Amino acid sequence: AIERLAQCFDVYEIPSDLVSQGQDQQALWIQQQKPPPAWKELIMPMEQRGAEALVIRERLIEELDLGPDFRIAAYLETLFAENNLEIVELSPLAWLPLVPILASGNALDLAHSVINAESSNAASSSGYFISTPWVMLPSLFFEVVCLTWGAFNFWKLAEIKSMLMPTIFRDGETGNLQLLQAPVEYEFLRSQFDSTPAPIKPLERIFRKDPTTITEALFGEVGGSEPIVYLNSIKFQTWFSVV
Repeated sequence: AIERLAQCFDVYEIPSDLVSQGQDQQALWIQQQKPPPAWKELIMPMEQRGAEALVIRERLIEELDLGPDFRIAAYLETLFAENNLEIVELSPLAWLPLVPILASGNALDLAHSVINAESSNAASSSGYFISTPWVMLPSLFFEVVCLTWGAFNFWKLAEIKSMLMPTIFRDGETGNLQLLQAPVEYEFLRSQFDSTPAPIKPLERIFRKDPTTITEALFGEVGGSEPIVYLNSIKFQTWFSVV
C-alpha cells in the first residue's frame, strides 16, 4: 500500500549519514526540507490530497485499532457536513452588528434612486461611490480586512495540518519506503512550532483556554477551545465576505 501512495505523495529520501541517527533527527531533517505549508496547499494536486486521506486512514486504523473496512471517505464526509453546518448557521445575535451596515448601504442606494442592480441608473450611480472618499475608502478598508482575515485563517490551518500529517520517506541505504509519524508526535518539533503571529497573540489571550492535548496545543493559547475559536473565525470571515 505504501508503494502506491508514494506514486502521488511527497517522498523524502533520508541521507545515508542520518539513517543511523534515529527518527528524531530524520523528522527534523524532513521538516526542514518541506515547502511552506500554505504554499503547498495552494498548489497541491488532487491526487496528492487523495493520498493524504489514505495516509490518515492508515494512521487511524493503527492508533484506534479500527477494522480494515474503515471508510475514510464516509468519516471525512460526516466531519465536513457537521462543520459546514456550523459555518453557515448564524444566530440572530450575530446579525445585529451587521444591521446598521446593511441599512447604511441600502440608504445610499435609495438616496440615488437605485432599487437594485437592474435599475436604469445603477451603472451611473456607481460612479458616485467610486468618486466619494467617505464611501469608497471604508469599503476598500473592509475588503482588505476581509482578505487579510481569510488569508490568516488559511495560513493558520495549513500550518497546523502540516504538523498532523505523517510523512513517507525512503531509507538512503536500503531504499525501503517507510511511514514516519506526524511531526506533532515529536516533542522537540512541537516546542519549535508556533502558529500564532505576534500581532494575533493579544487577541488569543482574550479567549485563552489551556490545551489538554498535544493537538490542541497547536492552536496556541486558545488550544483548549479548539476548534470553536477558529471555526467561529472562519464563520464570521465568510459572512463578512458575503456582506
